Amino acid sequence: MLYRGIFICNSTGLRADYDKNKSLLCQMDEQLESYSEDELRANLRSDIDTGDVDAANLSAMRREAEFASKMAASIEKHCAELEKKLAGLYPTAADPKLLADKLFALKSERGVLMKRHDAYKLAAEKLGEASESLRKSVAPRLAAGAARNMEIITDGKYKSLGVGADLSMSAETEAGQRTIDVLSAGTKDAAYLSLRLALISLLYIKTEPPMIYDESFTRQDDTRLSKLLLLISKQPAQSIVFTACGREAETMNGIGKFRHIKI
Repeated sequence: MLYRGIFICNSTGLRADYDKNKSLLCQMDEQLESYSEDELRANLRSDIDTGDVDAANLSAMRREAEFASKMAASIEKHCAELEKKLAGLYPTAADPKLLADKLFALKSERGVLMKRHDAYKLAAEKLGEASESLRKSVAPRLAAGAARNMEIITDGKYKSLGVGADLSMSAETEAGQRTIDVLSAGTKDAAYLSLRLALISLLYIKTEPPMIYDESFTRQDDTRLSKLLLLISKQPAQSIVFTACGREAETMNGIGKFRHIKI
């Protein structure tokens, strides 16, 4: 019987044959002890060929019997070891039928999960397409709002801003439409702030969330800082400005009401 790669050898039949032949051989030896070989040969019938029955052949038969005995003992020992291993495997071995049932259940579950995965994948693709379409439709309105803010901040120097579907920005310069990377650091900051304000106005119709600025105006000159703070003060949302200097507070003193908290 083949079990998990281990061969189980049944030596019961071989052992029984060996024991039977050994017993018969012992009986024959006991019976032959009282006779000499010459007497036995004399008593044999003349029509029986006794040429093969001599002392040499008898010794060979005994050697074969001893070899068979050792082989039987070795096989019996190996069989006992295998039975011991088998007994140790029974408590941990799973029932093949239960494994087959579990495999069938897992395959069924896998089929369901694959269908669900395909559905999620299709939904993600459709959402991606819808998102791309939405960005393309929103980008012109976002660009228009950002351009209005930028025109106010730069006092009319930059009246046109381009906004891509990935929110990349460009500006109309004397050399034509260029990415804002060619602009100065302060102008780029102003462009991003303009886009930020336009995006908030576009996303929130009824109530805008609080706006937080953390050292957002450090690269603006005094004129543009005044324009920016004036634009922010007109927003319906509450604005919180974190700064390590007093320039923003001094500028707001000339714009309108604000609360200055020193920490």
